[in-house]
Amino acid sequence: MRVNPNEADFAKFLEQVGNGKNLERNTNLMIVPDEMRVFTREELIEFCFPRLNLEHTVEDIDSLSNSAILSPTNLSVEVLNLEILTRIPGQGRIFPSTDSLYIAGDNDSVLQHNINGLQLNVRDNVLENIHLRMPSGFPPHLLHLK
Repeated sequence: MRVNPNEADFAKFLEQVGNGKNLERNTNLMIVPDEMRVFTREELIEFCFPRLNLEHTVEDIDSLSNSAILSPTNLSVEVLNLEILTRIPGQGRIFPSTDSLYIAGDNDSVLQHNINGLQLNVRDNVLENIHLRMPSGFPPHLLHLK
């Protein structure tokens, strides 16, 4: 991780994290200083994406594209993304995933085969279950963009 030269305390903290030196005694819990913590989703979003950046996204696209919130699960990423999108001005669009498999036919026509024709586990055959999955590297079933 890159750290700005004027953030010596943060660099020291990261070094301690990397070396496992800031763990609570006899546990695997990491000690995070209060000044580095946020306690609400609102505080987290405001810290990473100040209102000024979200209200003027076109003018400040470089600053916006250099900010990120890392999260351990795709579900928490989706929750954060939807919250941040509501703060960006403009009309959003929703792009659903496809529920069909397209295979080229004999005479270069495209045949449509319903996903239920695939050999999947019984539980996987229910489209609602497939739509709820959030595998790594894939967008959600309903992709919200602005």
